[in-house]
Amino acid sequence: MGEQQPDANRSGRREALWIILGVLAALVVLGGIVAAAIGWFVVAPQFVSISADTRESSTMTNLKTVRSQLALYKAQHDEHLPDRFEEQMTRCTDAEGNTSPTQSGRYKFGPYMLRVPVNPYTGESSVTTEDDPAVSYTPAADMNQGWWYHSATGEFRCHVPDSLTTAGGTQVNGM
Repeated sequence: MGEQQPDANRSGRREALWIILGVLAALVVLGGIVAAAIGWFVVAPQFVSISADTRESSTMTNLKTVRSQLALYKAQHDEHLPDRFEEQMTRCTDAEGNTSPTQSGRYKFGPYMLRVPVNPYTGESSVTTEDDPAVSYTPAADMNQGWWYHSATGEFRCHVPDSLTTAGGTQVNGM
């Protein structure tokens, strides 16, 4: 028959096992922290690129949508463009461009959009409207503008400074 080991020897082994488990747990935690830190430095530049691509794509989508809705408004209003952009584009209109919050037999056109979209570059949805046919686009001086609209020509632009360009070098306000 085998001899039984003394209790002191058994408790020493248990203590050594707990120390080894503690060291392994600490290594796993530190390894996770290091992996997360390395992963952040590798992935972070990709997020910046995705963010810029998303902003550019979102701006192009907004511009195409608004421009197509302006063309529809013009077609439904005897070739006239809205002269009160936000009001006439977000409410129901009659053939003369008068507005109503609800659709009816008289106010049968629109709304052309639920709200003016937010400019992805500035976070603003305001629309600066120009009505003088002799005046052409002037870039924004800063990044606190939304959009620029010319009611005589129907031109609709992202209203930002000339210095703001896409990754491909295109001026954002020229898109």
